[in-house]
Amino acid sequence: MASTDVRVHLACDGCEAAAWIGRSPGGAGLDAWCEACQIGVHVPAGEPTPACVTCGGPLATAMPRFVETWGALQRLDGALRAWDGDPEPLARQLPVRPRFVSDLTPPADRAGDPEPLAALLADVRAGRWTEALERTGLDGDPRAHGALAIAHERRGDAAAAAKQWAVALAAGEWEQARLSRGSLLARGADFKNAAADFALAGDSPAARWNRASLEVHRALAKTPGRPDAHAIAAARATAGEAPEFWSEPTVGRLAWDLLAERTLARREAGEFTDFDLQVLREAEDLFEHASFWDRAMILVTYSRLELTGDVGRIAMPVAREQASALLAEPAMKGAPFAPFAAAVTASYDAAVRREPRAAWRALYLWMRDERLQRYRLPCAACLRGSVGVEGFEGGPAGEESPGA
Repeated sequence: MASTDVRVHLACDGCEAAAWIGRSPGGAGLDAWCEACQIGVHVPAGEPTPACVTCGGPLATAMPRFVETWGALQRLDGALRAWDGDPEPLARQLPVRPRFVSDLTPPADRAGDPEPLAALLADVRAGRWTEALERTGLDGDPRAHGALAIAHERRGDAAAAAKQWAVALAAGEWEQARLSRGSLLARGADFKNAAADFALAGDSPAARWNRASLEVHRALAKTPGRPDAHAIAAARATAGEAPEFWSEPTVGRLAWDLLAERTLARREAGEFTDFDLQVLREAEDLFEHASFWDRAMILVTYSRLELTGDVGRIAMPVAREQASALLAEPAMKGAPFAPFAAAVTASYDAAVRREPRAAWRALYLWMRDERLQRYRLPCAACLRGSVGVEGFEGGPAGEESPGA
């Protein structure tokens, strides 16, 4: 929500303090807000947005940044705990990225569809999987089998879903069916038949990703070490440009995941050696990006393997970066957030001293602060309540939205 065409309404839940951020009604200028001082400022039309006259800090002109504080604190706490030997809080924050993608878009209905088929398609569009699978009297239309396949997959029955896609394909080629059946086969490690389906699945981003993912899986299966560089390059060419967004899959992220799984399994079996560690260290450069989320994947793996030296090597710069970013946020400069800023500063200092336990303990009470958990901050006006986003006004259709 970066556009100032959408007005953001802020309010305290303990007093009457409130403000708007965004375009003023009638285009008469801009309403801005200082996150540190919690003071609203009106900027006349045509004039540049000034700094806060009280603290000299920046003014929010769209969605305020303090709503990101809880997520930033969780990232910092997770990195510190992984450094201290508990990787699970950080692991729970990592997204589950798809290894093979299905297309579960319900088939479209058509004018004149017989009632049983129309009812089945309506059930699938509405997510009524049980009702869909109980339908009878279907006419054999491939769309019926596609809808049943989707219902089976939504219910977790991969084998039944694959059979329904097969029946649909018997009536003729259908890229959605190839993509979705191929995904089911690949998830079951039937790579040969999955490859045959993916070859006929079209050129959509999902189809390209599935073919690239299959190349990565095969490359890992061919070697006990790092996957062949040519195979990784070929997979990247197949997939296309690697998205940077934190939850999107990339060839590098997938290759690391597969290597980490293999290495952890070897450790559980008592087969972990220095060779495995060397493979992982070399594989760190497989990542296309160096975001927090990419480094967090490496950190979780090393922490689970209890590789203290490598954990510290990855964790310290990550923790310092996250703490520094938090301290740079506008709201941290204000009096209401001074105790929180002091805790983050203490955490940063402990990280620099390589004392991860002291670092996360400095944040312990704030990780339990219900105001942060609700994406709010302490109110400067009453010191009792908390300020947060209560709603929005405007947007493409001029809609209004109440806050949570």
